[in-house]
Amino acid sequence: MKLFLISACLFLTFSASSNVLYGLNTFGEIQKVDLQSGQQSSFVNSSLRHDSGLAFGSGAIFGLNDFGNVVGFNANTGQQNLIINTSLRNNSGLAFGNGSIFGLNDFGDIYGFNANTGQQNLLINTSL
Repeated sequence: MKLFLISACLFLTFSASSNVLYGLNTFGEIQKVDLQSGQQSSFVNSSLRHDSGLAFGSGAIFGLNDFGNVVGFNANTGQQNLIINTSLRNNSGLAFGNGSIFGLNDFGDIYGFNANTGQQNLLINTSL
């Protein structure tokens, strides 16, 4: 087993198709680690700081920041795009599946966001 260190790492996400681990550090830098070769490198300096999650899907890394913005980064180029400016604050997590981005806030609300259109839907209140 190999051990990798992403300095001051806040969040991790993984691309199974490319076997790459992405990590966001406290400086807003997204680093990537190729799990086959062990090569670690800076991927992109992002607008994300002390943010609330990372997720990988559809060839992009998605981040959710403290201002409620969902941003996407092209996994090949690092180009950043605003997906949606949500009204969410106090976010606790982020996930990707079936073409949607899912966010959980500190009030237990799980929201779904269409990764292409930014359409936002409250899916459930878990009261967690």
